[in-house]
Amino acid sequence: MKGIRPPDLLLALLVVNLGLDTVVLNLAGQNRALVAVVVLSAAATGWYLRTGRLAALYVLVVLLFVTPESVLILLRPAHAAVDDALTATQAAAQRLLSGHSPYGHDYINVADLRSLFPVAVEFPVNPIFAHYPYPPGPILLAVPFAATGLDYAWLWPPAALLLAAAAHFAAGRVGLMVAALNPLLLIDYLNLFNDLLFMAAALTAVGFLLRSNAFRAGLLLGVALALKQTAVVFVPVALIAFSGRRSLVAGMALSLGVTVLPFFLSNPAGMLTDTAAYFYGSGTASFPIRGLGLPGLLLKAGLIPSRWDAYPAALIQIPALAAWLGFCWLRFRKRTAAPSAYWLCTGAVAAILFCFGRTLAPNYITITVVLLGLGLGSLAFKDQAPMAARIGRGEDPIGGREGEKSPA
Repeated sequence: MKGIRPPDLLLALLVVNLGLDTVVLNLAGQNRALVAVVVLSAAATGWYLRTGRLAALYVLVVLLFVTPESVLILLRPAHAAVDDALTATQAAAQRLLSGHSPYGHDYINVADLRSLFPVAVEFPVNPIFAHYPYPPGPILLAVPFAATGLDYAWLWPPAALLLAAAAHFAAGRVGLMVAALNPLLLIDYLNLFNDLLFMAAALTAVGFLLRSNAFRAGLLLGVALALKQTAVVFVPVALIAFSGRRSLVAGMALSLGVTVLPFFLSNPAGMLTDTAAYFYGSGTASFPIRGLGLPGLLLKAGLIPSRWDAYPAALIQIPALAAWLGFCWLRFRKRTAAPSAYWLCTGAVAAILFCFGRTLAPNYITITVVLLGLGLGSLAFKDQAPMAARIGRGEDPIGGREGEKSPA
């Protein structure tokens, strides 16, 4: 990436995102909206390249992400098939409003879930029917929507802007480009995948860590974990790379105690079965082996007979993760590492957990690419003064001072 400049990156992102939006809006029959998105996006990009105004990047998020998503939500007919996680969350929120635990419950009778396509053509039945496999954070967010009858999908348009603000807070302008304007994330976003929600909280947490506020960072990491288990990828290197570990852990414990503990105490067996055994167990009620991770390759080779069979994910993930974190500890112990090292090490943590887990889903690849992209972007576009030299000085976490124009 030595010869690439931030404007080059932005132009490349613009072209790919516009291509994806063109396909989506054209299929939706919204050619006028498509023309408006193309023209205004070109104008916003020109504005940014001329002036370096941060507002232009947020305008691009609105045009490339928020606008097509809003159009799709407005056009979607009632009870149309959408992402299974979103539909399951709406059903779980309704169950909570009726005074019952959303965990340990079979959702096969939910009409909207039955109308969904299987997660893949090789699965005759979507295994999510038997569980609510996520922490309670999404349910809590969905409760006001369920109570008022508003489509939960309307949380996604503002979520794109929250992610943009979080990415900028954590990694500067290039971070905003790499994370909030990432075409892979656009694919996940238009499919209403729930990763934006926890990523916004986790990236904000890293921003607080870079500003020496470990307790606030812990609160936000706890929120991220309450939104989706996947947020765990942000935690190990944060505990190694930054000071204030006790405050960080205290903040996480407080957030998780407020959001997760009441649900756990009301139905511990159901919650553990749904959120843990579902991903690490075997059988047709568990998360199937899928994708080109290690178990997927073993399945293709015939060493695992069926995608529903047992696979010792933890026995492989934990030693590999321990070895990698040992290397990271050596890298960070002198406090001379730049922020790019945190992103790259965390990206590698994600790769280890996802590639050795039961399923290497497309959105897991997106998360890994975003994290590694934040590291490579900071290496390519910013100087590499140590994190400790920046913290507390009001500087952009990966170089330059806040408020400066972007390097063109």
